[in-house]
Amino acid sequence: MITIVFAAILLLAIMIALMNWRHGWFAAVACGVLQDPFRKLTPGTPAIMTMSVVAVYGLILLAASATLYRNRRDFALRFPNIYSAGTLVLVFLLLAAMRGVATFGIAMWKVPLLSFIIYTLPIPAVLLGYSWLTREEQLVNFFKFYSVLTSIAMIGTPLEYLGVRSKVLGMVAMATPRAPFQLRRVSSTSSAKSGPSGSSRVCSSTRTRPARSRRFWIFRAVFLNR
Repeated sequence: MITIVFAAILLLAIMIALMNWRHGWFAAVACGVLQDPFRKLTPGTPAIMTMSVVAVYGLILLAASATLYRNRRDFALRFPNIYSAGTLVLVFLLLAAMRGVATFGIAMWKVPLLSFIIYTLPIPAVLLGYSWLTREEQLVNFFKFYSVLTSIAMIGTPLEYLGVRSKVLGMVAMATPRAPFQLRRVSSTSSAKSGPSGSSRVCSSTRTRPARSRRFWIFRAVFLNR
């Protein structure tokens, strides 16, 4: 039932984006905020719901393609170095993705790939924002909408601090209910206990894994559900 409700909200946002892509940007922000509680209430917390806003964003780019094409020349004249800077960013992102594969192994190729997609998706939004804004009142109204929406969403922070227990509070993958920001992280260091002679012996029940950064384990637990 929860999935059906969220799918209806997503379809409504897509319809708004196709009818008026400038209004669709508001719908995309709303979907981005609402996907978090809906995902937490969905059995299995599917990670695909996190990327659902990308569908709305992609259709906004499609609906605004004619406007973007008309404004790209004026945008390039105002900011002549933007294409060179964008190319440089893509080169470094590719190098970072290759480094991620080399660090975590080919078996974890999803991690650098998803990171690359997340970092490259906002690049067309530079031209989209340039074309979206036609008068100052638009920007003021957007900030008002965004402030109200995120203020409502952030109510969960004090509620979680006060000990309110709910599925919509905290992170998706947490170690304990009382420690929402402390995720399990396995270290390659084996647990050792001191023996009678002072020598250390390795606990045979401890499984070891290659040492990896804290950000990798958080990323894996939250987005890959592993």
